[in-house]
Amino acid sequence: MTEGMALRLKAARVEAGFRSQNAFADAIKKHWQTVSNYENAKVINPSAEVLQKWADITGKTIDYFMEEPIVPDPEPVQPAVHKFPYHPGVEALAQDVDLCRENDVTAQELNSLRRWYMPDPETGEPMILQTRSEALGLLREVLRPKPAPLSVIDATPPGSRQPAGR
Repeated sequence: MTEGMALRLKAARVEAGFRSQNAFADAIKKHWQTVSNYENAKVINPSAEVLQKWADITGKTIDYFMEEPIVPDPEPVQPAVHKFPYHPGVEALAQDVDLCRENDVTAQELNSLRRWYMPDPETGEPMILQTRSEALGLLREVLRPKPAPLSVIDATPPGSRQPAGR
């Protein structure tokens, strides 16, 4: 017996309104353990007599129980939703090799610009970078890390410090 057959036997019993194996066993005049063994695929060669009784009580056919394989319907495949909008300005910037060189634009930065997403505060729609200058401006102002402010350090050369207490 296959697992698919066992699943169909149990499903048929439950569909027929038999919530317990005991009640179904009484209906087919078998021991509850027999029902359990069939529903758990522990029976190697299912009896034609038991299958016929099962079919009669549940309204199914023996052929229904013998069908293989039982496969759940696959989940419908949803088309991929492109999370990031298309930015014509980024692609125009990527095509302008000279401008990229002048501004030290890296491939990684171009990819970051391609993945940039900001909803318009009024409409909620994604804002689109339409021009090279918009893309370059965003890169300079937002995406490139700002240099850390310089801290004042003690510029006294080593060895020229006065020992403490003198």
